[in-house]
Amino acid sequence: MVCRCGSTRECAVADLIKALALGATAVGVGRPYVYGLALEGKDGIIHVLRSLLAEAELIIAVDAYPSLDALRVAGALHRN
Repeated sequence: MVCRCGSTRECAVADLIKALALGATAVGVGRPYVYGLALEGKDGIIHVLRSLLAEAELIIAVDAYPSLDALRVAGALHRN
């Protein structure tokens, strides 16, 4: 499963985590890295990607998962 997420960082990170929890093997980040490229070139891209990873790690930690792999274990996805 491949997922492409939204154009804003706030939307994209939560959607990335959800897609990975649902079993996505790859996710695409739309425009955020392009904004970094436009503002600061290579350093801007690095900053944006590090920010996305840091926010993803924060979301995973706040949700009490020890790692990204823990999102995919049986029972991590609750369906009603």
